[in-house]
Amino acid sequence: MASQLKRVKNFFSAQYQKQRWLLLIFQPEGLEIRRLVYFPTRRQVLEKPPMFFANVLEKNIRSRWVLKMMAYLLFFPFRYRVSVVASRTVCRSVYFTIPFARKNPSIPIEKNEVSGIFSQYLWKYLEINKKAFAKDNSYDDLGVLLLNSLVVNVSLDGKSFGQSDEIFGKTGKKVAIGMVQTFVFRQFFSSLAKTFPKRALFKDFHEYGFYLPLAVLLNHLKVSERKNKKFIFAGVEKSETKIYVFDGLTMAFYDTFTLGSRSFYEAMNHYFGVGITVYFLLLGKIIKDDLALSAKKRFMNVLDKELISLNNGISSFKNEIGAQSAYISGENITGYLKLHKRFVEMAVDDDFCNRIASINMEALNLPRIFKADIGCMLGFSRNDQLNILATRQIRWLIPHTVEVR
Repeated sequence: MASQLKRVKNFFSAQYQKQRWLLLIFQPEGLEIRRLVYFPTRRQVLEKPPMFFANVLEKNIRSRWVLKMMAYLLFFPFRYRVSVVASRTVCRSVYFTIPFARKNPSIPIEKNEVSGIFSQYLWKYLEINKKAFAKDNSYDDLGVLLLNSLVVNVSLDGKSFGQSDEIFGKTGKKVAIGMVQTFVFRQFFSSLAKTFPKRALFKDFHEYGFYLPLAVLLNHLKVSERKNKKFIFAGVEKSETKIYVFDGLTMAFYDTFTLGSRSFYEAMNHYFGVGITVYFLLLGKIIKDDLALSAKKRFMNVLDKELISLNNGISSFKNEIGAQSAYISGENITGYLKLHKRFVEMAVDDDFCNRIASINMEALNLPRIFKADIGCMLGFSRNDQLNILATRQIRWLIPHTVEVR
């Protein structure tokens, strides 16, 4: 009897130790839901079978009773956290830097000084970012909500700290605090809040595709010789390439151009008449050097023409903003990019994503862009003193149904 009670106790103890997450990904075709279980002690993420709701979009989510029923039954009766990834029309994320020159650089940094920095600058950037989002989408001021305001990086005299609280007690001249803010269309958030039960805690919101270039940025800032240098991030999606720009202080979506990973397949289909399955088979063999040299050259001659177009598009944006470097993430073409010397250092691969926040995501069968979402949503601390001080300034702006710690 005692052993049975112990097993029951251990079972429920394990249930409360792990975190349950829903990753809601709004795409043009519908809503993709990823059910995740995170074990903080061993920093591992496991995934349950994903679900997809065709034609469930940001504009009609409230009317879908099936989704509401599912939200109620999921992980019952335990609480779970929700991370929402939505399109730029209803959700906007931006990274910005608060630079601050200290009047007394020989005095150790204390909480009161940092709190003063936030009081002086945080509202300024909040208003700038909010108005830009509202203007781009013709929303009035009341139609926009702040749902995420997070310190993700801090540096002192150009040196980044692994843990933001390490800055306290240090001396130096220039402080730079890197933050991410996300704004959403109020009606979209209201529909979400009415769809999910109270035990679903909204923990994270961000713009589709934003967290991968953000992870690249944070890694970029750790490399001393690249401090504050401009770069662009090119996310090669199916039918287009999205460009994000870091100008030394801010990073946000910049523009797109019409060349995507499908362009490589279409070129192979046009010249050799291969279907999509054969294309991926050939691409894999090219990457592994598992083809006869003559055949490999023929295929690469076709693929390289598309690669030249991709490089020309990226170079054009680099010149436009005066960027010193570029990074590229192409879900199906990264391996091919790395066959060319000029792209080796630019390519963002799966190994990079698996290193985000030192979280083990090897068991996840997910595109790189969503691995970055998971790594960032789990890896960013909200309980450090810098985030507590920053949140204290603007907590009343964020809906109470959003968990900020």
